[in-house]
Amino acid sequence: MNEKCVDISVIVPVFNVADFVIPCLNSIKDQTFKNIEVLIINDGSSDGSDELCEEFARTDDRFKVIHQRNGGLSAARNTGIQHASGLYLAFIDGDDKIDSHMLETLYQLCESSKSEIAVCGMGKEIDGRPVFKQPETHSIKHFNTTEAMRELFKGELYRFAACNKLYKKELFSTVTFPTGRIHEDLQTTYKVIGQAKRLTFTDYIGYIYVQRSDSILNKAYHEDRLDSFRGWDDIIFYMNEKFPELKDIYLSCYAYWTADHIFYILNQVSNRTTKRCYLRVIQTHLKKHYRQVMNVESLSIKYKCLLTMLRFNIALVNMNYQVKKALRKAS
Repeated sequence: MNEKCVDISVIVPVFNVADFVIPCLNSIKDQTFKNIEVLIINDGSSDGSDELCEEFARTDDRFKVIHQRNGGLSAARNTGIQHASGLYLAFIDGDDKIDSHMLETLYQLCESSKSEIAVCGMGKEIDGRPVFKQPETHSIKHFNTTEAMRELFKGELYRFAACNKLYKKELFSTVTFPTGRIHEDLQTTYKVIGQAKRLTFTDYIGYIYVQRSDSILNKAYHEDRLDSFRGWDDIIFYMNEKFPELKDIYLSCYAYWTADHIFYILNQVSNRTTKRCYLRVIQTHLKKHYRQVMNVESLSIKYKCLLTMLRFNIALVNMNYQVKKALRKAS
């Protein structure tokens, strides 16, 4: 590793992604921005990913492999943060790719605008085929803290994903990713953005999400996905305290998130007892925020009715779903 100061530390968690990790690392190696260190965190892989990473690192002294027992994505990212020496941090999942100009673009945006965070657009690749189109001209938008938080919960320009952003390392001095949970970005990104005085966004597509059929979020609904509601409890408490003027936006986001999970459970969980158990967990969390959510004027009656049914009668939620399903079949 070079002795000079490193501008960007790229943190790459790797767990059993042998079929994807080399294209990922090549996309980082081919970056037009060269003053980087790449910390590959092998999180207890058992499919040969660790050997592939070690072999790759021998070709470029900017790449370093750190091995640890499997602790999950959050634990791997936290390890990377602890070892990072760069002024900025970037998180790249070991089965995705980045455009060759991504790091340079985000770095220049941060430096030129004095922003602590720069965000780019995300594209998707399915079965090796890009399914996105790069904008012919790229727009750039600057936000202060409150504006950046508003955009986060609106979800039109960017969302909670950690991977399409470049951060000043100091933003993580008091923030870590939650270990032992999924939806780790949901439970972390808002805290980081909440500390940044300035955020810059460009619609240039720099991060490429590689679709995997066995991705944890593409599997049938499972209990771990309920972790997100613990995260939302923290989010709402934080936002009520720090950004109450945005309550209509973040509470609406919570309502949409809850409705989506209700739909997933009703559609993907076949066991009636398990289905009811999952809905009861969401119900327990919803009760904490129900009154606030019902006071959101911009939230439609459709969503308020669904959440009210869940709040008071889980059986009614399922009955309503079955009736609508029958009507769709009959039509």
